[in-house]
Amino acid sequence: MLCACTHVPEMEVVVHECAAPWEGRACAMTFAVGNKAYVVSGRLQNQHYSTTMLCYDAATDTWSDAAIPFSPRANGTVCVTSQGVFMGLGYKEGYIYDEQNYLHDWWRFDPATGQWTQLADYP
Repeated sequence: MLCACTHVPEMEVVVHECAAPWEGRACAMTFAVGNKAYVVSGRLQNQHYSTTMLCYDAATDTWSDAAIPFSPRANGTVCVTSQGVFMGLGYKEGYIYDEQNYLHDWWRFDPATGQWTQLADYP
């Protein structure tokens, strides 16, 4: 049996604290494209659901927000593809075990243009 070690030099890592958004959200849809991160809808501290999308720009270390064209929701689904960002589903405010509060809509978001397109509902 032969054992050996090699000295690995230490690397200094500089950590920079990014700007924080002005509000926290739970159960939001989150994704990143390029140098931007997005937080869509979700539940606010007051238990209401947000009607906006937060966008963090890493190049400027700033947050902005924009209205979303669909019902606010919690626990939605998001999938980033080369054809755009697809999101929807989840549930609206109300008792989560009540079937009428589950959402079936599906949307496509184009981060380059900021354009939303409503797609066919998820069955």
